[in-house]
Amino acid sequence: MTTTQTIALIAVTIWLSVLSVVTLVSLRLVALCDMKLRELNATNFLSPSLGTSILAAAPSLGSRLDIDTTLQDVMTPNASCSIVFLSGTCLQCRLVATAIARSFAPTRSLSQSDMQYVVVAAGAQDLVDELVGSFDGLLPIVRDPEASAIARRLGISTMPFVLELDESGTVTRSEPVVNSDSFRDRLELQLAIQSASTR
Repeated sequence: MTTTQTIALIAVTIWLSVLSVVTLVSLRLVALCDMKLRELNATNFLSPSLGTSILAAAPSLGSRLDIDTTLQDVMTPNASCSIVFLSGTCLQCRLVATAIARSFAPTRSLSQSDMQYVVVAAGAQDLVDELVGSFDGLLPIVRDPEASAIARRLGISTMPFVLELDESGTVTRSEPVVNSDSFRDRLELQLAIQSASTR
């Protein structure tokens, strides 16, 4: 074997070795990404401490809700309220959080709103802080462990979820959010109606 052939063989061997390493690293990254996506899109978006076997049903339309003490502390008495349940490990929740942040811009006045908005955010503190950071201070936010306890007591096992109550505490809306754009459109409409009614 000539020197040129030897050099060529060594070069091919090195190239194949590098290609093998790159392939293995790429497969590992794909596996990690797939695992993370499965975690984010899991059916149950509640914090791990709640488990996955919550059987209680969410409040039904027309039922009267016994407001949790923690919620009472952040809600305005005798006022209609929209409670948005979010989880720090939920991808759709992040889209809903973005919609909330855009709708409740710092320049928007909330003092004249006739419906109060409360966010109940379950999950690890760092994930929740990241989730609600863009509107923290604009809206009342209930965090864990109270957030998970409230969701468990109300039977809310899928997030994002919206629960709306009238002045008497009667449920007027109880449903998961399946489309963040529709959620934002409805929120903007509610805020526009409230803004017009106070002029």
